[in-house]
Amino acid sequence: MRTRRMTADERRTVAFHEAGHVAMVYWRCESLHARKIVLHTDRYGGANFIPMYDLTELALMVLLGGPMAEFLSMGIVPKQPLRFRNEYQDANSDSTRIRNLVKKLRGGKDDRHYQFDVQERCREIIQEPRMWQAVTMIAERLIADGEISGEDSEEIFEQCKAPRLYGERYRQ
Repeated sequence: MRTRRMTADERRTVAFHEAGHVAMVYWRCESLHARKIVLHTDRYGGANFIPMYDLTELALMVLLGGPMAEFLSMGIVPKQPLRFRNEYQDANSDSTRIRNLVKKLRGGKDDRHYQFDVQERCREIIQEPRMWQAVTMIAERLIADGEISGEDSEEIFEQCKAPRLYGERYRQ
């Protein structure tokens, strides 16, 4: 069976989505070296090859960063927790992973208020002008080239002076 190729609009959406995940990894002060982000042009989707090592609120922010950047790139500021019911059948979808992590962090409760609070902090970080500039540059590179290395992504974040978790005073 033949799969369809992404349209230009889909390619842009996925590029911002993946750049949003990477932005939150950078923000939480993790190295992006030896990692890469890829757009799968022969099917709908992307991959950022960034493993989740922990089950913390910071990991939840990384998961939320993708869909948040995707919405922001379309000029939409979500007013409720990000959930995509059609994705729940896929155990690896962002929606399923977000919902499962919220439950783990909240003692088995699917706490939408908690998720929205974390999501809003994530939105504020991604919308910070220097961070948004870097996200946009990474997404544009993905659209043009189909992939970007972690090293190149990190260089863009540094060039834009994007904020990190521990603030500007800790950056050299």
